[in-house]
Amino acid sequence: MSSNRTLSRLAGADLALLEPHLQPVELSVHRALEGRNRRIDHVYFIEVDFASVVADGSNKPSIEVGIIGREGMTGLAIVMGQRRAPHANYVQIAGKAQRIRADKLREADERSNTLHRAMLHYAHAYLPQTHVNSAGQRAEQNRAAVGALASDGA
Repeated sequence: MSSNRTLSRLAGADLALLEPHLQPVELSVHRALEGRNRRIDHVYFIEVDFASVVADGSNKPSIEVGIIGREGMTGLAIVMGQRRAPHANYVQIAGKAQRIRADKLREADERSNTLHRAMLHYAHAYLPQTHVNSAGQRAEQNRAAVGALASDGA
């Protein structure tokens, strides 16, 4: 069983759709998981580490708008029917994840309404974080949240 909370909360039939395609991977610090406006090739279900979601403006400095830990996943754009990431995603703390090809997640998501709802449930919990942060929240507060999650064993 995965230590990723999104995967561990899936119904057995939904997890069975994903399991044959999940690959354990080691994630090194600063590894790019998604590039801004780039096609998403893989989705990562974080198990041990944190990824920062960074918004880059053409005339503005980059700002950290979100954090993904073991409660979630990268690649929400895939679940929402898109192929490109709106923001960049980088590993903040080296660790582990389960990786799945984006097309395989999309196929499974289209086959199961309950899987799709579970992915949207995570998106619903995650997306307000990015909206608050992109509206002016400081990246230091996100880093404090990472520290709190890390001390919680996340």
